[in-house]
Amino acid sequence: FQGDVGLLTGDVTLSPEASCLVLTTEVLRVMLEYVEGVDSLLERDDEGRFGLTEFGHRVSRRFGRDGLSGSTFNFFDVRVGAYGPVWQQMGKMLTGDVTYGRDLEREGERAADAVFTIGKRMEKGFVEILKRVQPDVIVELGVTSGLLELGKSHVSSVDAIGLDRDQVALDVAADRFETETGEEGTWIQTDIFSPESWLKPSFAHKRGLIFSVHFHEFLARGVEHLQRWLQELQQNLPGWSVLAIEQPRLRSDERDKVSEVEWLYNHSNILIH
Repeated sequence: FQGDVGLLTGDVTLSPEASCLVLTTEVLRVMLEYVEGVDSLLERDDEGRFGLTEFGHRVSRRFGRDGLSGSTFNFFDVRVGAYGPVWQQMGKMLTGDVTYGRDLEREGERAADAVFTIGKRMEKGFVEILKRVQPDVIVELGVTSGLLELGKSHVSSVDAIGLDRDQVALDVAADRFETETGEEGTWIQTDIFSPESWLKPSFAHKRGLIFSVHFHEFLARGVEHLQRWLQELQQNLPGWSVLAIEQPRLRSDERDKVSEVEWLYNHSNILIH
C-alpha cells in the first residue's frame, strides 16, 4: 500500500512506526480490490500499487485520528448486515490468525435471506442441468437457496434431500418445500463432509445430482479436504453429478447496469469468501 497514512482493517492498525507486521497477501489484495471496486477511495498506479485517491485523502483527513501508535482511519462500517462479524475480525484475517468458515462466520439468518433472494435467478440454468442429468435423486448441500423445491416442482419424480448443519435452516426449508410442492422431502442435519450420514446403498444404482451455492464456503476447510471428499463421493456414487453454483464476479464496466445493492452484494461475497 503506497501512501503516507495508516490503514485500519478491523483491529489492526498499520503505521509508520510499526517495526514489522506480516499480513496474508491474498486477503490483503482482495480487501484492497474490494475497496477499489465499491468506492473511489483507492486507485492503482501503472505498476499495480494501491494508493489513496484525492477523495480518499479527503476522507482520511475527515475521519482519521492520531494516537500514540500512529494514525487510524476507519473506512468501513462494521455494522454491515450479515458481514458485521467478519468485518470486525478483518484484522485477524489479514494476519492469518483467523480464517473465515473455520473460526468465524457471517450472521446466518441475514445471509440465508440474501441467498434465497438470488436463488430464483438461477432457476433457468438449474432446470437446464436437471434436463441434461435426468436425476432420480437431487441433494442440496446447505438449504437456503430455494432450488430444491424448484427442482422438485420441475421434476416431480425425483427424491429431494436437503443437508445442512443448521436445524433452523432445515426447518424453514422444509416448510417452504412442503408449501411449494405439497410433499415433505428428506431433511438431514449433518456436516456435508460426512457422506455416511445420508448415503444409501441403493443410490449407487441411481442417477443423482448433488448441488450447492456454498462451495466457496466449503473451501474454508482447504482445497485438499474438498478434493478428498469429492473423490469419496465419486467412489460411492459412480455416475452422479456435482454442480457448484456461483454468482459471477461483476466487472467494473457493469456497475451502471445493476442496482447498487447487487453491486455491493457481489463484491462483498468476493471479499468475504
